[in-house]
Amino acid sequence: MNSPNNTEGIAPSRRELECVSQNCVCPYYGGKTNGSVNDCTLRNGQKVQKALRKEIRMLTDEERNAFFNAIRDMKRRGDYDYIALIHRLAFVNGGAHNGPAFFLWHREYLKRFEILLRKYNPTLGLPYWDSTLDGRLPNPADSILFTKEFIGTTDKRGYVVTGPFTPWRTIEGDPYITRNVGKIGRPFTEYE
Repeated sequence: MNSPNNTEGIAPSRRELECVSQNCVCPYYGGKTNGSVNDCTLRNGQKVQKALRKEIRMLTDEERNAFFNAIRDMKRRGDYDYIALIHRLAFVNGGAHNGPAFFLWHREYLKRFEILLRKYNPTLGLPYWDSTLDGRLPNPADSILFTKEFIGTTDKRGYVVTGPFTPWRTIEGDPYITRNVGKIGRPFTEYE
């Protein structure tokens, strides 16, 4: 990738990302639908349910491992980089982070991320991070989130070197995800 505006390698249309109902995404999950808006039956006979989003620390070990496995599969097959590039281009072009559309844009983005995630495991919902829980810690950088069991620890350069997403080449070509925990900003508090 030569520049942040380069769209080479992006499929012109990802039909599953155009869906707004379960019967639309059902074929992408490998299932069948009876045509009803909220109907999708997987090959194993299981009905696809609405996604349930939990705070990431509230996931069971089994749920967390299933989520991490799905994210790694997305990365291996290119879907993670595809959806990351959509975010990157919107950021660079001013559509995602600059202006009044920030929350609406990200709400829609997360919905589409979850659609891709559920292609890999239709039982999953995209977990969220309630940073107000970490805002109560004397040092929020000590949160369990920043451990190898969750999203990994960093070295002196800020590279994520443990956890489920290392080594992880970024869309910018960096060999690792970079995170500077505690260097800039702080978690939200319940009053914000």
